[in-house]
Amino acid sequence: MHNYITKLIALSLIIMLAGCSGRLFTVYRIDVQQGNAVDPEKVAQLEIGMTKEQVEFLMGTPLIADPFHPERWDYIFFLIPDYGPTQQRHLVVYFDNDRVSVIDNQSVPEPTPEVLAEEQATQEKLIANEKDELKELEAEADVPEYVKELEEIEEIDEVGPEI
Repeated sequence: MHNYITKLIALSLIIMLAGCSGRLFTVYRIDVQQGNAVDPEKVAQLEIGMTKEQVEFLMGTPLIADPFHPERWDYIFFLIPDYGPTQQRHLVVYFDNDRVSVIDNQSVPEPTPEVLAEEQATQEKLIANEKDELKELEAEADVPEYVKELEEIEEIDEVGPEI
């Protein structure tokens, strides 16, 4: 009986340890982000013909603005996760006469259809809310009284001041 209990305990310990991940006895490491956060959604908004100010507003200050190549801005992003593969994104924007001429999208993933559909739905909701608010404001406004007041003012102007 004693041998049976020992085997049962050993088996249960093996099963419990096998259920733990391989990182059981490892040191905690933080995620390290370096550079500009190059989001696919923001990259999708970049367009040929945008000014440098518009690009800087959308993407932020470039990580590399080379004084020898002022018409080229580099946006570089590294993500070294706790455990897993390193992510690297590199976006180069070229300007001609302070307007975007070329967008070199190196290793920046395209936005997924789910993300694009979610953005579209959000924009449609915002537009619908704005239309509803506008209708409420129009309904609340007392347009006939306002028009009457304007007509009275116009009549006073036509008659002229009383002396």
